[in-house]
Amino acid sequence: MTKPGKDDESERMKRFVKGIGILFFWCALWEFFAISGRQFLLFWWDPVDSLRHLILLMTEPDFLKTVLFTTARILSAYISALFLAFLFSLLSYDHPFLAEFLKPPLFLLRSLPVASFVIILLFFIGRESLSFYRFFWMAFSHLFILIFWRDCLAWTGSFLR
Repeated sequence: MTKPGKDDESERMKRFVKGIGILFFWCALWEFFAISGRQFLLFWWDPVDSLRHLILLMTEPDFLKTVLFTTARILSAYISALFLAFLFSLLSYDHPFLAEFLKPPLFLLRSLPVASFVIILLFFIGRESLSFYRFFWMAFSHLFILIFWRDCLAWTGSFLR
């Protein structure tokens, strides 16, 4: 085991410089496409104009309200999914039928592309609660499988008995 000290600081500095270099490369590429007139994806505006526009949006109360409500929905969905995945994992240990019962829809959710799942949710729930349900179901399926089957692997040595 190495002692924390100068080597750790130099490694951190190398990672920081490397990250700044990567960020600079992608911003320069973005700027190049914005100047060249190729209009696809985000390349209508250059990075400086995009940052300026974001700062202007952050001064508008409606924008901040929308961002805060969406963030609250996403966090509440993730916390709910974590709680229920943990609860269902505990119940599945005692009742293996529950794990077998939940397996097909969870694997179906994991295999669906997010865009398809969003379209299906739009038909049933509308766009007001879309962020909650989308993050809840995506997080729940992954968290349940990670919590439950990771521990099953540790205990039994086999996957999906």
